[in-house]
Amino acid sequence: MQIQKQPPRLSRYANIGRKKSPVRKVHRQPTGKFGKLVAWWQGLSRKQKVAVVGGPILAIMIIIPVVTYIMLANDIRDVERLMNRNNTGIVLKDRNGKTFYSIGRAEKRNIVKLDQISDHMKNALLASEDKDFYKHGGFNLFSIARAAVTRHGGGSTITQQLVKNTLLSDEHSLMRKYQEFFMSIAVEQNYSKDEILDMYLNSVYFGENAFGIEDAAKTYFNKTPKELTLAESAMLVGVLPAPSSYSPISGS
Repeated sequence: MQIQKQPPRLSRYANIGRKKSPVRKVHRQPTGKFGKLVAWWQGLSRKQKVAVVGGPILAIMIIIPVVTYIMLANDIRDVERLMNRNNTGIVLKDRNGKTFYSIGRAEKRNIVKLDQISDHMKNALLASEDKDFYKHGGFNLFSIARAAVTRHGGGSTITQQLVKNTLLSDEHSLMRKYQEFFMSIAVEQNYSKDEILDMYLNSVYFGENAFGIEDAAKTYFNKTPKELTLAESAMLVGVLPAPSSYSPISGS
């Protein structure tokens, strides 16, 4: 009787230690115009790649403030045009030309001179909005960095706020902030600090359709700007961050 031998069983550990042959991945090269573009990009050195990417960005960053200044140069150099550039709204007058209803900034505002505004108002504004106003050149990098880190306050100087109120818009975008940054420098080059402070106080919105310190003093206290007390000035400055919400008359 012949006994057949069984084939030896392979141990489950027989392949341990053996190196598996690597599987080659086949990379298909793009073809056509895109393939040529990829090949061109791969052939560039690191410095050339930085120049290709950074060059257009740098050009745009230079062009934007230059074009913005060219468009706004005449308004920046003229106080009346600067103060009334963004005046929009509705004004209704009777047959005698007397205004009986207005909303927005449709009328030219009389500019109250700085010496006709209470010192309490000026000091309260500077303490709250821009304590380094008389030291910076239109912007404050420390305030911008602090606002970015703490997310408390906008970091904008009084000059930047003036530019936003009179020349640009309330749009929240990096483009508008970038334009605001350079236009504030241009305004500082054309006006003294007192003139900038005066224009700001005569253009900023205090709520209740009151644009400028003259309207605000009359609307809230039935006074002239010169008659404002410390408490009244503090209240008006406190309204500025959100006039519609913080107004003691109709605010929430």
